[in-house]
Amino acid sequence: MRKKSFGNLLLTALIISALNCGTSIAETNQIINTFGEDTPSNNTNPFLQTYQSSSSIGESLIEPDYSQEIILLQNMLKKSPNDSALALKLAQAYERNYNQSDAIQQYKQVISMSKNNPEMLATLENIFKSKLTNKPNSPILNATLGSIYKLEGKYEDALSSYQKALNLAPSNKTIRLEVADLYTLTNAYDKALPFYNTVLLSTPLNNSVRLKKAECLASLNRMPEAQAEYKMLIKNDPKNENIKIALYQTLKTASPQKEIVDSIYPEYKDTPLAVDGYIKVAQLLKNNKQIDDSIEYYKSALLINPNSADSYIELSELYNTKGDKQSAKDSIAAAQKILPQDDPVIRKKYNKMIALTADDPLNEALELIKNGLYEDAISVYEAISPRTIDITLGIASCYQYLNNTQEALKYLNQALSMDENNPDTLYYFAFLYVNKEDYSKAKPYIQKALKIAPDNQKIKKLNKFIVDQEVNTLQEKAFYAFDTQNYKDALNLLNKVIALAPSTGDAYYYRGLVYVAQNKNILAINDFKTTLKLNPNYALAYYSLGNAYDATESFQSALAAYKKFTALNKEQNEYSTYATQRINSILKHKK
Repeated sequence: MRKKSFGNLLLTALIISALNCGTSIAETNQIINTFGEDTPSNNTNPFLQTYQSSSSIGESLIEPDYSQEIILLQNMLKKSPNDSALALKLAQAYERNYNQSDAIQQYKQVISMSKNNPEMLATLENIFKSKLTNKPNSPILNATLGSIYKLEGKYEDALSSYQKALNLAPSNKTIRLEVADLYTLTNAYDKALPFYNTVLLSTPLNNSVRLKKAECLASLNRMPEAQAEYKMLIKNDPKNENIKIALYQTLKTASPQKEIVDSIYPEYKDTPLAVDGYIKVAQLLKNNKQIDDSIEYYKSALLINPNSADSYIELSELYNTKGDKQSAKDSIAAAQKILPQDDPVIRKKYNKMIALTADDPLNEALELIKNGLYEDAISVYEAISPRTIDITLGIASCYQYLNNTQEALKYLNQALSMDENNPDTLYYFAFLYVNKEDYSKAKPYIQKALKIAPDNQKIKKLNKFIVDQEVNTLQEKAFYAFDTQNYKDALNLLNKVIALAPSTGDAYYYRGLVYVAQNKNILAINDFKTTLKLNPNYALAYYSLGNAYDATESFQSALAAYKKFTALNKEQNEYSTYATQRINSILKHKK
């Protein structure tokens, strides 16, 4: 049975107790550091010394279990995953608990975490040197010390440790790779190659090792051999662009374009789609910022297929990147002649280049809008930099034309965030809600815009339209209230109309009718008179005014009102009949 000190059991108990009591990680670490992993005889803590003085309990009669301490440290690491000191304590806890496999993995993690931590690397170096004094023939310990030396930049020491590990475990591929990588790191490519070769003998499909071998060959200027390795890699991993670029670099100086295309994209070799291979290489080079080379391959593609609008557009973008504006314009002009009408992707790329190469891209966008090409206009706007309020509003208006309210609002909000007091932005917000017939949401935007720009005719016109719509809605409600003899609601609604539009004659007229129904004839007379001031030819207002004067026995005033009504009203109806009767009656009584 393994013997462990009572002090270690006590340490675990103290840590658990500390965390259960809400002790912080930092404070718990202090407990761990205080008690450490020494045996009780080396510990100077007076609390432990009290127990060490008793020989009866100096050594535990039960085999200690460090699993609780391990769990504790694991939980602490979850909260502080980048704490290398804590990670080291966990590795040491695994060792104390004889979990050697876990300890090794944890040490590797600590080493990886300590790349930029010289102090921790020095600590790790001392730990593994100490371990090697007890186990000098351990390949794992020697290789681990080698990896520490490597991170410290002590390459000769690292190589020495790796060589010891390899002598002890000559068939270990991982150690061989470490040696090869170290030689590569120190530019000793000729020494690295044999190690990569021996690994590939047993694992020929290991692409990462083959890539390192190819890079070594290229660095040694052994280009044919490097190309053979890269071609094998492309065969194994045809989508890997990094490998394709690496192969291109070995071929570019001494090989014709067709050979390069066939090597990098062999699937297009000797097919009707051979031009696609040139385009693929051109795009590959463009993605890797090799602008001049990319241009040459697009030119070659256009020699094979001069009707490729996409190639001209790509050329335009490359020239523009170089700052060659004229060549960019020439290329986009060539694309325009053969631009497909039914390919939205190509059209969007084309419009982007129009925006980037045009002398006045805003005008180009407006022309597209005039022609109803809203999506094209959006792609032009989006390519313009910097993004101004006008450009953002242009995009929003295009989405509005496309009935995409969600996107329109998104860009309107972006414009608003640039300047919350911009009257154009406020106008377009109001206009959007007017189109949705949501006048209550439109109203605050147009009112704010009008306050900022009171003389703007566009804003004034939209404001009047919104007010008219609100007035119509209120009047319709007022008419319904009047018809159902709900005079109180009718009066409130008409008061709101008059407050909104004090020059609206109808509102005063209908409020006068409400006052008549309530037998408030004096108020009615005032409203009818106001109506006639605003609209002197309002015939029914004269008729109703005559009725109100009749009700107050102001017959001469009534007579004048009825006469005015009959002069304006040319229709024969119940109103004209009654007005004529009242005129005759008043005149008869006057005699």
